[in-house]
Amino acid sequence: MKLIICSECWSVTSLSLNKAKSCDCGKSGGQYVDNLNAEIWGESIPIGFSNNSLLGTVKLQRLLDRMETNPNVCCKGEEFTAFTIPKWADSIKRVEKDLTKL
Repeated sequence: MKLIICSECWSVTSLSLNKAKSCDCGKSGGQYVDNLNAEIWGESIPIGFSNNSLLGTVKLQRLLDRMETNPNVCCKGEEFTAFTIPKWADSIKRVEKDLTKL
């Protein structure tokens, strides 16, 4: 799963297939062009979540939520793998976009 962080407003935006999305301030954006590859523009910082790690953690957390019903038990939740995506990655392409048309 790919997301972008805008270096201007610091909002996090998930990318969708063939649907351009922008950050809160409109200076960053992106979209998937197929199931793996994405285009980003503007002040975007790409990050990724390991799909297997995230889905496994969601399943585990749902199980733990059913098991623990005491609201006084403190838990930070389950962690999963996230990573920055380097500029040289083949799965991300930086493109120029007319941000006024998003």
